[in-house]
Amino acid sequence: MENGPVEMTDNGNVQRRAYSWNNDFNIVYVDNPVGSGYSFTENDAGYAQNYDDVNRDLYEALRQLYKLFPQFENLPLYIAGSSYAGRFVISLGYKIHKTQEEATKAGTRPPVNIKLGGLAMGNAFIDPITQIDYGDNLFGLGLIDEDGLANFKKLEAEIRACIERNDHACVTRVSERLWTNPLSSTDGTIIEDLTGYRFLFKFVVTELDTALSYAWLNFVQQPSTRRAIHVGNGSFLLIILKPTP
Repeated sequence: MENGPVEMTDNGNVQRRAYSWNNDFNIVYVDNPVGSGYSFTENDAGYAQNYDDVNRDLYEALRQLYKLFPQFENLPLYIAGSSYAGRFVISLGYKIHKTQEEATKAGTRPPVNIKLGGLAMGNAFIDPITQIDYGDNLFGLGLIDEDGLANFKKLEAEIRACIERNDHACVTRVSERLWTNPLSSTDGTIIEDLTGYRFLFKFVVTELDTALSYAWLNFVQQPSTRRAIHVGNGSFLLIILKPTP
């Protein structure tokens, strides 16, 4: 619901957006990798095991898309994604670029002729060691003082050291102390203690509107919505991580 033709109002109703990307562009949303969102496979072998598998599946999806809609083949393609999807944006863009390049060198036609226009990423988590620098940002916004900044710097250095040791359990442990817990909430974290924020995705909102979130979940599963986005009776799975006692 972050973009697209409709948006959810504060009272949980749905209304058409006055301004939206789809007013000017053809947009295809992909639940990726297979198994996320409404995407599914009837064989366990269909689940991606690594980035190569993800790239293969996304590229095949594009090949089939252009086969169904050949009129789009001469239009530029822009790949966009946010958060962790930034990794998929980069890897798919590279896959397209290398496939086209290799076909050109060999004097052959690629499986699908994709006119790659560019890549777009929003708050993409692609370089943790560099991006784990929340303290300076919070200090610049006036949300923490110098003591809080020093505390952040200390724990951020610990997280970088954990990453460099390839110690994922350590990364999780320190991150949960600093800014998020297994429920993706700030409860009991240093950032909540210092700022009062319990929601990290918008600085103008300090807490997640859970009622609105459940209204969105209900909307997404309505028969009319399923028909509109062509998912049939496929299962909708919401995964909630619970903290260990």
